[in-house]
Amino acid sequence: MFLGIAAETGSEDIRRIVKLMVDQNVNFASINFERDLQMTEHDKKVVFQRIRRSLKAGITNLATMCIDYPENEILLEYANNLFEYQNVHSEMQRQRNEEAPKSQISLQHFFDGLWQESFRS
Repeated sequence: MFLGIAAETGSEDIRRIVKLMVDQNVNFASINFERDLQMTEHDKKVVFQRIRRSLKAGITNLATMCIDYPENEILLEYANNLFEYQNVHSEMQRQRNEEAPKSQISLQHFFDGLWQESFRS
């Protein structure tokens, strides 16, 4: 919800994967998608694309918040833990109409970051 992606189509997939990671206490690389989520390779590609679209909206929202509130440590922590700060920084530059490389979203980094956040509660 913090990233503003709760209404995105990939948000349900994100919650399902994170729930599995927390329940099984495994990182993203250790998930057996076929066994645990009954996904074929094709299904997995479709789901990952849906998630990437949702995360694109999330990184855009986070970059906007970082522009508006540059001293907010929580935003910077999310930026680094979920997307790697350099990607959020690139997105911030793109929003300011500056030349910047396209931000790269690593699903593994994002999901492992969410998984780590679950231990904080």
